[in-house]
Amino acid sequence: MDIKSDVKSAIHDFIKVSHLAGKPIYLSDFNNVIIQSPRHTVKKRPGGVRTLYGFIHNGRWLKIGVAGVKSEARYATQHYNPFSSNSNLAKSILNDPNFSPRLHPDEIGPWIKENCSRIDIHLPVQIGDPILLLLEAFFHVRFSPRYERRSA
Repeated sequence: MDIKSDVKSAIHDFIKVSHLAGKPIYLSDFNNVIIQSPRHTVKKRPGGVRTLYGFIHNGRWLKIGVAGVKSEARYATQHYNPFSSNSNLAKSILNDPNFSPRLHPDEIGPWIKENCSRIDIHLPVQIGDPILLLLEAFFHVRFSPRYERRSA
């Protein structure tokens, strides 16, 4: 699996979808895509963006989500702490009886950073929530993340 080419291909296909939906966005809107290998760090988000993010472990997408302009905690910290929200990557991994290795809650945040790739697609705030949510749904369908109830 080549994450970079998979994400690039998905973006190109999604641009077509946005045009079909009558809410066109363009390749120039995707000028801030960050793909980090395992041992990733959480980069500070630029101001005034909406973000689609995802986590990948051993070639498998685990979680895909979005963060609006005022959702900095969702973007930066909640997925690394199982007690931070009702739904986050850390909690999903800990609650998965088939996930190996079995980890203690104190170990999960560092483990995610050490072992998972992270994808951040920052889009201009002007694209609006409907397109951001359509992008999230498109990525869910395209990549079938393990910890998304909505995925097949």
